[in-house]
Amino acid sequence: MSNLDVIARRHAEEAHVAVAGVRPPELDPGTSKARITTARSNPPHPGWVAAAVALVVAVIIALPLLLRSGGEADPATTVPPAMTVPPATTLPNPPPPASGEFVPAGALQQGCAWCPGVLLQDGRVLVVGGWMTDGSGRRPAAELFDPESVTFTPTGVPGDDFSDALGVFLEDGRVLFVFGLSEQAEIYDPVSGEFQPTAITYPQGQGGTATALSDGNVLLLFGDGTVATYDPTADSLASVGSMPIPAETATLLEDGSVLVTGAGTAGVIEPGVFRYQPVSMLTPRSGHTATRLADGQVLIAGGGNTEEPFEPISAAELFDPGTGSFVATGSLNLPRFLHATALLDDRRVLIVGGTPGTMVGSQNGPGMAEYDHAEIYDPGSGTFSLVDSPMSQPRIAPTVITLLDGRVLVMGNYAGNFPSANDSSANTSEVFAP
Repeated sequence: MSNLDVIARRHAEEAHVAVAGVRPPELDPGTSKARITTARSNPPHPGWVAAAVALVVAVIIALPLLLRSGGEADPATTVPPAMTVPPATTLPNPPPPASGEFVPAGALQQGCAWCPGVLLQDGRVLVVGGWMTDGSGRRPAAELFDPESVTFTPTGVPGDDFSDALGVFLEDGRVLFVFGLSEQAEIYDPVSGEFQPTAITYPQGQGGTATALSDGNVLLLFGDGTVATYDPTADSLASVGSMPIPAETATLLEDGSVLVTGAGTAGVIEPGVFRYQPVSMLTPRSGHTATRLADGQVLIAGGGNTEEPFEPISAAELFDPGTGSFVATGSLNLPRFLHATALLDDRRVLIVGGTPGTMVGSQNGPGMAEYDHAEIYDPGSGTFSLVDSPMSQPRIAPTVITLLDGRVLVMGNYAGNFPSANDSSANTSEVFAP
């Protein structure tokens, strides 16, 4: 069972927002013909009753005459309006702010940027990538996040550096890590807490994508265009074809096919035959995110143009598997590049961090401007709303994982250089509570 399947089967009830009304101010008895009285426990005097009745009768007789005369009244006795409301057409109508709050969590023992994280069956999160320095020297790092204590603890030691790698949850509960800065894929066993090498090897830094298929195998799209499948039970790799574009994202669709995007183009790999069929995106882009929604569509958000000069993109679009084409949807409030997304229990999508691509100074030297605000995409309305609560710090290329209880773990930061174990901005984490 994939992480998406675990997450998507938990849907929260829709939230109902109560809008409080505005109570009008009380009228000043000294400025109104109709005197306002306050209820008292003592019975009214008979003379007061007669006077009140006479006043009501006089008002009833005078009201038609007043209306026929144009409604003019004595300025000295006219009650001023309590408030002035401008015409509705002059008021902005943005999506309402998204609810939720970011709460700081425990510190990672490693500097984390582009660190693959995977939700395990027991609810913990495995995080791999970067290097750790301890009594045994400098070594690759891996640790486990406990959602109850919101703390990280070390686990087994990977045999290579899996920064900027991919983690794939396997049907038997183990986790495959592939690509990044490594030269051989490895599998983590949560029972033993150990990493074991696999039959998958490649040149260091080649890159690619890895996607768990419906049959339990893993589809690997290598940076050189090779398409292969990996059988984790037999630990065997088989080449099944090639692809004309380098893949940045690969998303499993409900029918077993895989949507591939990269280098400003997109296509679908058909299941079984692994044949690539190109599909035109509305906006060619790179550095974007692809998130499969609960209804089977895929949200493509942000990124940047694929030609110089670089420009970040705020537009988003949806891939509709039913028609095999892309359709427009709302736009991000902030154009984002190198951001991350997570599917929430209520079917919305959390978009975290990223950068507009501009360069600024940082503690590690020149780096990129960072966003400390997230936003949420609502597939029902097709709109993006900024989250009121800012993150504890700006983050570029963060790792985000939806936990079993519906919260979202957010960690890591890339401030312009790969982080070290002493990089405090890359060691932090926080939890978003929708």
